Amino acid sequence: MKFGTHYLIGINSFDYDPVKTIDNAARLGFDSLEIPFFDLMDGGEDKGLKIAEYAYKKGIQLVFVGGFPEDCDMLSEDEQIRKNGIKYMHRLFPLMKKMNVDLLVGCHYTKWPTRREEPLSLDLKKKLFDRTVREYKIATEPAGDYGVTCAIETLNRYEAFLLNCSEETAAFIDAVGNPYVKMHFDTFHMSIEENSITGALETAGHRLAALHLGERNRRFPGTGDLCWDDFFATLKKINYDGYMDLEAFILPEGTSSAVLGVWRDLSYGASKEEYDILHANALIFMKEKSRQYGLI
Repeated sequence: MKFGTHYLIGINSFDYDPVKTIDNAARLGFDSLEIPFFDLMDGGEDKGLKIAEYAYKKGIQLVFVGGFPEDCDMLSEDEQIRKNGIKYMHRLFPLMKKMNVDLLVGCHYTKWPTRREEPLSLDLKKKLFDRTVREYKIATEPAGDYGVTCAIETLNRYEAFLLNCSEETAAFIDAVGNPYVKMHFDTFHMSIEENSITGALETAGHRLAALHLGERNRRFPGTGDLCWDDFFATLKKINYDGYMDLEAFILPEGTSSAVLGVWRDLSYGASKEEYDILHANALIFMKEKSRQYGLI
């Protein structure tokens, strides 16, 4: 089990300082850190290798997180854009190997967010599902050669429309049929979409490779009333042994806050020192619950 955090925790902008973020993760005792890959592609490899070298020195395992650029969306109606997505994935894998990154999480079959306002018939959704499976299967075929696991995140209806619940994502992964393609759950999204959070975990079973933990309103885990005991007990039941990362987005007023829909201060005015305590306590919470239920 690796316990990780997210590069956006503690800031409200997609711009981040890799060195400061890695330093903070190491200082607080995390094993891994999720970072974006957009600026490391197509000319940014040197920057990526420097980040990877620094993370290694600090004992931090890097994870790539995100969706793909709009012109590389494998869910697009445009065939050329879908082909771009396949090529983008095939360029991403070598970079990940060079940077010693073995996990890709998020909605990397499409762009993010993929809000849809026009009606969608279930017949059309099935056609889009099947077509995206075909494209994604080609895109991820080399994953095993590079030792990369691609864990697809199940997102809520306001951020995506193809894979909103555990059953849909499990069906997608089974249709792709690649042992290096797995599931990624986020308790925030699960709280919106799943009939039962524990039932969703059981549906995922052996397919589950990555978790984002946060309360129902995306505050730090352990500060709300999500069913954490049932959650960790079910992780033990399915013998979960993947990545367990924090994803608590609670700061308003920035560019990332706008995309994530954070319109009030969910830190309740926490100072930098108080915020660090919240961050550190969340790691303690994850480890204590994991220990309590025999995951570590």
